[in-house]
Amino acid sequence: MVSVLFVLFLVPAALCWFDQAPPVTSQETQWPQLHECLCQVSGSLGDCSCDVESVDSYNTRFIYPQLRELTFRDYFKYFKVNLHKDCKLWPDDSRCVLEDCAVQICTVDSLPSSLQSADCDTANTPGAKTDPDANAGRSDPTISGSPDVETEAKALGSVDSTITDEMLKEFPSWESYDEMESKDFCVLEDEHDPHAEYVDLTLNPERYTGYAGESPRRIWRSVYQENCFHADNADILKKDLSSILTSYSMNSVCVEKRVFYRLISGLHASINVHLSAKYLIKGPFGQIHFAPNLTEFRVRFDPEFEREGPQRLKNIYFLYLVEMRAILKAKDFLQSLDFFTNISSNDEETKKMVDSLLEKVTEFPHHFDENTLFKQKEVQSLKQVYKSQFRNISKIMDCVGCEKCRLWGKVQTQGLGTALKILFSEHSIELNRPEIVTLINAFAQLSESIWHIQEFRELSSKHSEPPPHTLNTEL
Repeated sequence: MVSVLFVLFLVPAALCWFDQAPPVTSQETQWPQLHECLCQVSGSLGDCSCDVESVDSYNTRFIYPQLRELTFRDYFKYFKVNLHKDCKLWPDDSRCVLEDCAVQICTVDSLPSSLQSADCDTANTPGAKTDPDANAGRSDPTISGSPDVETEAKALGSVDSTITDEMLKEFPSWESYDEMESKDFCVLEDEHDPHAEYVDLTLNPERYTGYAGESPRRIWRSVYQENCFHADNADILKKDLSSILTSYSMNSVCVEKRVFYRLISGLHASINVHLSAKYLIKGPFGQIHFAPNLTEFRVRFDPEFEREGPQRLKNIYFLYLVEMRAILKAKDFLQSLDFFTNISSNDEETKKMVDSLLEKVTEFPHHFDENTLFKQKEVQSLKQVYKSQFRNISKIMDCVGCEKCRLWGKVQTQGLGTALKILFSEHSIELNRPEIVTLINAFAQLSESIWHIQEFRELSSKHSEPPPHTLNTEL
């Protein structure tokens, strides 16, 4: 399977999931300026026959509400993943700024005997956390021992690996069923990895974690310098690629290369929207919660700070259309599934919900047309290059220092890889459970990003003064 990671635009203030933002000046006028920025996110999306307004309307009315409910179903909320693979590209010297950024691994004794050897025998594996000091070397020593920091860390960087005993007993039957159903299809690497474990995605939403510094910057540099298309005259060795990877510079390359860039741009922009929409807000007595941060959103997307900001937001819509088209193309296959979890009443309800979503996807009038790509003989070889670069990029995910960021990076890149395999594979469509789970969850993340963009548009039109909170300038 084509496992993919897509990450976006390398620019000084948006090099990573969670990087330090530059200070905002002229706060008295920032909300009108942000409103003007969002007004630029409109009209034609380019490279397709759709526009922003059509996607906004259809997503809000039909797609987002259904995806929100569907991703909480048992079949779609559990994802099996190995978050402890070694980074093979460079030494793992990353540091999460939060003490408990790592996943809390379950102990062998806490699981039913049927799963003890299969899924959570990790007590002696690298990265397994069996005591409070297991990941001390990965945390910032300057913040260790602070109760406030420890409380904050649990809410920010840690992956909640809570799974009920009832569900743990069902997972082996799921795997056995999948093995039968996909016997003619290659199995994803993580399915039988002894160090992989199930994670409940609903307990680990994509949001602010404080992951920052050179580690994430190096990830994006690797993606863009080694695994991205550039204009023929681009100097890809430049550290600052913001002058190379722009909507203007990519207009000089063929549409296939431009689409590749826009997919990367759209995914990273979506990640930054989630960060801004679920940003850490500190209360008066050390309490924390997550809420939209207009200042953070503006710093990442207002042309005053990011000249490509509005175009990158539009690339979210473009990626949304690509993934929705893949779901439409896989409609017959998806409708043939039982969505097995060994609870027939739940499975039947999930199937009805998927059918309802597919009905709305089918009714959307402006789908992306993948047949416009790879038509010319001289670019047909790029299909294989796509696959090669996707595989390279996916390896970079194992170098992400924050495990929750790594989790969602894997989910969304694998989902995008599945979408592209559906669109461009010459074989009949056949997917296994991890591909189906990540395809739907990746699309749901984009759908939610578009919903948040509308939320920011409404908030910016109502605010004449900056919000009472400020950016966390320590990051």
